[in-house]
Amino acid sequence: MSEQGLARQVLVVDDEPEVEVMFRQRMRREIRAGSYELFFAGSGQEALEVLRQNPGIRLVLTDLNMAGMGGWSYLASWVNLGRRSNQLWFLRMATQSTWA
Repeated sequence: MSEQGLARQVLVVDDEPEVEVMFRQRMRREIRAGSYELFFAGSGQEALEVLRQNPGIRLVLTDLNMAGMGGWSYLASWVNLGRRSNQLWFLRMATQSTWA
């Protein structure tokens, strides 16, 4: 458990399914210990729904380049909905499978 006795809730947003597998493997001890609770979304629209349903999420790790609603779009949508964002941290992740 975290210092406050509650798991830290983190949302990971990426349209690559392997990212969820990687996070679950890397964080397995912390998840088992109850230090972290991870949520996953495969799109910006799905991320908005997860954030609506889980107001305890304080950290979002997101890919910005996703089909449909990307990272910047759903961040703007979240703010436009009038949700408090001053306690919500967004960190971007970028992956590129091919290099020029």
